[in-house]
Amino acid sequence: MKKHFEDNVSPLKNHRDEVHRITVSIVEDPMEREIYETYLINALQAKYNVDKVFYKD
Repeated sequence: MKKHFEDNVSPLKNHRDEVHRITVSIVEDPMEREIYETYLINALQAKYNVDKVFYKD
């Protein structure tokens, strides 16, 4: 994460001011991690993770 906020070539560089909080969740199992990531993207209606979106605006 630190690299994304310091690097000048990071895809996040134009959106750094939109970050208000970073929460870390540790999920050991790769399948559970994918499920949890998809759940969070949809529950929080993440703007930039469009490939795992199930909600509609």
